[in-house]
Amino acid sequence: FFMTMLSLPPSRFKVAFEMFDLDSNGSLDQKEFASMIEVLKSKSAMGASSHSNAVSTSNKVKSAKSKEAQLHKGRYPVLFGQRGLKTLTYSRFAGFLDQLQKDLVTLEFESFGPVEDSITAGAFATSLVSHVYPNQYKSYMKRIKLIDESTRVTYEQFLAFEQVLANLDDISVA
Repeated sequence: FFMTMLSLPPSRFKVAFEMFDLDSNGSLDQKEFASMIEVLKSKSAMGASSHSNAVSTSNKVKSAKSKEAQLHKGRYPVLFGQRGLKTLTYSRFAGFLDQLQKDLVTLEFESFGPVEDSITAGAFATSLVSHVYPNQYKSYMKRIKLIDESTRVTYEQFLAFEQVLANLDDISVA
C-alpha cells in the first residue's frame, strides 16, 4: 500500500484521498482507511496470498486475528491518533504523503554519504540507475565508472530531480 502511495505524484493525492473517502464527507476515519487498505491488499499478489492462507486456516487462527484487530484499533496513530478516533482531512493527508516522500528522498541521499551536503556525480548516477530495467543495469554501471567524480550534486538538486521524476506522467501529458 505505502509503496503505491509513495509512487503517486502530488497531483494524484486528491484522487487517492477521494477513493478512500467512502462516505464522501471530505474526511477519512480509520475505518474507511483500513477498509481501503484491505481492498488494495487483496488486489496485490502478496496480499491475496496472505488472505487465501488466512481463509484456509483453522477457526482458532481466525479468532486470534479478530482479537488482534481489536487490539490495533489505533493502527495508524500518525494519521488518526493513538485511539484511532481522529479524522484525516485532505490537507493533512497530502501533507503526510508529501513529507513521507521527501523523507525517503532524504534517506536515499544520505545513503550515499554526502560530504558538505553534496554527493558525487557518480553517486547521483547510481541513484538514477535504480529507475532502469534490471537487464540494463550492468551497462549503465559501466558508464558510471567513467564519470568525473569532482562534479558534485547538492541535496537541493537531488530533491528537485526526484520531484521531476515523480511528476513525469504529468509532464508527458503537458
